[in-house]
Amino acid sequence: YAFGIILWEVNACELPYQNISAVMVPAQVSKGKRPPVDASWPRKIVDLMQKCWSQNSKTRPTSSAVVAILSKLQSSKGGTEHL
Repeated sequence: YAFGIILWEVNACELPYQNISAVMVPAQVSKGKRPPVDASWPRKIVDLMQKCWSQNSKTRPTSSAVVAILSKLQSSKGGTEHL
């Protein structure tokens, strides 16, 4: 979950859940609330982000899987500038 939020922060250049009291964030997250995704963000990064913060923790990728996905994205595009 946390890595998905980090990906969101990097793309948004801001902190998530700013309109929610810090005390309420865990309850909202457990109900499925996630920060909004901008349509201009790289689709493959958004896909990874959403997999990482899946409501079902058992379907979230492991850190090894995240590294493999990012490596594959980088090598398939010749770098990260085209993600």
